[in-house]
Amino acid sequence: MLTKALTAGLPTEVHSAPKLLADRLRRKCPPVPPAPPEPLLRHACEGCGARLPHAGRCAACVRAAARDNREPVPVAEGVLGFIESARRGAEAARAAMRGLGGDAPASGGLAAV
Repeated sequence: MLTKALTAGLPTEVHSAPKLLADRLRRKCPPVPPAPPEPLLRHACEGCGARLPHAGRCAACVRAAARDNREPVPVAEGVLGFIESARRGAEAARAAMRGLGGDAPASGGLAAV
């Protein structure tokens, strides 16, 4: 039964196995899906004029400004809150490791199991 399923539609005489395989793959494979559409480039970079999908500066101009320290690098909304939260978390972890808070051992080592 498996042999019949795999050999159905094959010619009785095969002169070139690679050509037969290439032809069957071309005919039986599904079509290649179309490429996704390109993003709309509606804005120009404020630094170099490169076309961008968003208003502002391109990554190269932001990196160049940060490297030259001539202009402050803009920080996205919400990042400052994340940075402050990470600092508080790091302080809490250090305090717990020193035994100043929480249930961490006072010796600074690992708790015995």
